[in-house]
Amino acid sequence: MSEMSKKELKEMRKIEEMRRMNLQKKANMTKWISIGIISTLFIGLFLFLVVYLRGNNPTLTDPSANGQPVELSQAGEYRVAAESTTPAESRPVIITEFADIQCPACAQYHPIVKSLLDLYPETVALHFKHFPISAIHPNAIASAVAVEAAGNQGKFFEMADLLYDRQPAWSNLPAPQDKFIEYAGELGLDVDKFTTDLNDKALEEKVDSQRTEGINAGVNSTPSFFVNGVRIQNPSDISGFQAAIDAELARISGGNPESQVEENTDATPSAQDSSAPQLDL
Repeated sequence: MSEMSKKELKEMRKIEEMRRMNLQKKANMTKWISIGIISTLFIGLFLFLVVYLRGNNPTLTDPSANGQPVELSQAGEYRVAAESTTPAESRPVIITEFADIQCPACAQYHPIVKSLLDLYPETVALHFKHFPISAIHPNAIASAVAVEAAGNQGKFFEMADLLYDRQPAWSNLPAPQDKFIEYAGELGLDVDKFTTDLNDKALEEKVDSQRTEGINAGVNSTPSFFVNGVRIQNPSDISGFQAAIDAELARISGGNPESQVEENTDATPSAQDSSAPQLDL
């Protein structure tokens, strides 16, 4: 038997090494193809389950996304125009606002909403609910509790107005309670009672309950507005709110909404900057 030369052995080893590498490449390719197929099937199954569960479980969807009204509780505070006489709960249009007292966008919308009540003094009421986003507003809960503590003495919206107006003065304080107590004195509240109420866990639970209601209603940013239970996209100015209100009045009356609108010609609402921020959860 003839023996291979060193050159032939070297060539043979080279060929064997190339064959081994090709086999390894094929094995790796087969492995990654299998992984890709399995991953695609898994993702497809996951997406199918998400779509299926959303379609069969309303709690996984935004209840107001389809333009249908959601059921909102009576929890919260009602506000009407100063000189109006019609009970808030019996008005044809209720604007529900979920708001964060520390939210800059809520502060920007605040005078717009107040002007709306003057434009529709007997037909529109504001239903205010707390939705503190404490993850980005560390004083949101404390300020909501301060408003509720003032509410215990009949000055809920007076405190809310003051906190919105002076938001820059307390928003970044590590402990804003002293500032809130100072404001309580300005409003003529019983400061000792107000101070005690600031530490009332029941008020914090009340705030948290309203936030939970908002989450269940599909709220994920502040402010969020509902007109008779139907969530609307935040208007850029007061005319957007008027359009939503007039459309609802027309729907209710089956005709001309002007027959139900009490106009206040002295009200001069300010325009709203269309770039007003919305803060996501």
